[in-house]
Parts: sequence; structure tokens; C-alpha cells
Amino acid sequence: AMEKYPQAISLDDPSFGIGLYPATIGSDRQGFSYRLDLSQRFPWPGKLALRGEIALRDAEAVMGDLNTVRLELIRMVKVAYIELLYIHRAIEINREEKGILQEFKSIATSMYAQGEGNLQDPTQAEVELARIEHRGVVLERMLRVAEARLNTLMGRPAGLPLPVPAGLPDIVEELPDRDLLVERALLSNPAIRAIRLKGESARAQLKLAELQYYPDFTITGSYNRAWMDEDLRPFAGIGITIPIWFGRLDAQKREAMARVRRLEFELRAIVDQVRYEVEEAYQRLEESIHAVRLFRERLLPSAELNLKATLAGYRTGRCDFLTLLTAERALIDTRLNYERTLTYMHIWKAELSNAIGEEP
Repeated sequence: AMEKYPQAISLDDPSFGIGLYPATIGSDRQGFSYRLDLSQRFPWPGKLALRGEIALRDAEAVMGDLNTVRLELIRMVKVAYIELLYIHRAIEINREEKGILQEFKSIATSMYAQGEGNLQDPTQAEVELARIEHRGVVLERMLRVAEARLNTLMGRPAGLPLPVPAGLPDIVEELPDRDLLVERALLSNPAIRAIRLKGESARAQLKLAELQYYPDFTITGSYNRAWMDEDLRPFAGIGITIPIWFGRLDAQKREAMARVRRLEFELRAIVDQVRYEVEEAYQRLEESIHAVRLFRERLLPSAELNLKATLAGYRTGRCDFLTLLTAERALIDTRLNYERTLTYMHIWKAELSNAIGEEP
């Protein structure tokens, strides 16, 4: 796109011509005669400058489009990394649950052997272990897919292994003011900047269309050897175009005006879209931060305490094994939901950064 600028501001190539007078070839009355012509066309003042401005604005708009794609790639890598981290944590939780169930199975088997339980308890534990093992297989498949996705985004072969993600920082600080984020987005988002530059290019094209009603000039010079008088042989002249096909010129101007209006509507649309994206990401992120705090301060401690109390009750015969399994499932589901909420929190933070137009 940048290489179009020197083309736009350049003059047309000059024209050179040569002509012969056949009757003078070998003539005794007049020597061999010929004619040389040289001409250069010059556009009406201001046309070249406008063409250069159009090329520059278009190139800057392309850079805005490039930055939009770069930000989208960054967002996709962030999301892929966050999803990969979640799957690793889900696999870790699944392994821990398997260990807990194996412990519960041992307790149930021991109590049955002592005549304090029944055979159904270790059988239920075995069924739960089978379910956990299958979930482990599913998570391993999800891990391979997540690694392939991240490898592909990094331009690596999909099947290459990746290390376990190192983790992500907590988001504990208060969010900035929403209106300030919107203002930053309207200034920083490259998609908005690209549309604005395209609008400037369209307005320059409209000015150029208006200048098409003015003529271009052609300066010519020639040397005619056919003239006997040497003073008459050199010649200089100027010609102009006559823009009389007003139907074409009017249509060109109307096209340029329509392009300006279209880009004005596109700018309004992209501004509204960015406002919506910032608003949605902000609200979702705020909700996720609240949910993470709720899990940490209330839900996780309560689920852990409930499992401990239920296990003590099962050992003393105050509750059955199914109640123990229910408490264990509640804890694991709470932990998985907590990790998923953390994942959503970081994903919406990435979405917010992308909507604002911030590069990390």
C-alpha cells in the first residue's frame, strides 16, 4: 500500500516520436527530412497532491487493519493459553478426585469387612472410579486439541508437545471507570482508526472528482527537418483536455459522495460495536471477579468443610455412603467451577483489552 504513494504523485511518462518524409529519401531537390516530437502531460494543479493524499490515507488504513488482525491474534493466543491452563488444572483435580475415591473405597471395604457397612458402598465407589477414569480420557483428548490449537497459532506443527502453563496473575484490583475505558477504546482501537482514515481518503477522492472538471495540460515540442528555413524547424506548443462529458464527471462525483457517506455510516457502526464490546467485556469481567471472590471466600471453604463433616459422619455411621459421595462430588464440582470461573475471568480480560485496542 505504501508503494502506491510514489506512483500516485508521479507524472505520466513523456512521449517521444519520430517521423520520416519518404519523398525526401534520396531526393536531389531536398535533403533527407524527418520530424522529432516530445510531449509531457501535466494535470491540473492540486490533482497530484490529492492522489498522493489518497494513497497515504489508504496505506495508513491498511496499517490499522493490520493492527486489528494483530490484536485478534493476540486475543486468540491468550484464550488458547488460558484454556490450556484450565484443562491442566481439570486433569489435576480429576487425579485428586480419583485418589479421594480410592481412599473412600478402602474405608468402605474396611468397614464392610468389620461388619459396619454393606457391600453396596465399595461397589458404588468402583462405579465412581470408572466414571473418573473416563473423564480422564476425555480431558487428555481435550488437552491434545488445546495444545494443537496453541501450536497452530504460534506457527508450529500441531502435534508438538507444550509445557504446562506457568499460571496467570490474579485480578484482584478494582476495574477502571467504564466511561474512561470507552474513551480509550475510541482513541486506541485500530479498527476505528482505519475507518476514519478511509473516510479521509474518500473525502480526498471527492475533492479529486471535483477537480476532474478542470483540464489537464500537455506541453509539446518538436523539430521539423522538412522546413527549408531553419528558424521554422523548432516548435513549442501547449494543449489542454476539454472535459465536456459531464455525464461521466457527474457520475464520478456522485460515486465519491456515496463513498464518503458509506464510510460515515461504517464509522458510526464500528464505534457502536466497540462501545458494545467494551460494555459486554466490562460487565462479564466484573461478574467473573465477583464470582471468583465468592468461590474463594464462601463456596470452596463450605464444600471442603461439608466433605470433612460427612466423612466423619460416615465413619461413625450417622450418614450413608451415597451422602458421602454426594458431598465429594459437590466439592469437586465446586473446584472445577472455580477453575472455569477463573478461566472466564481472564478470557473476558483479554476480550476487554482487545476491544480497547491495547497491545500487551
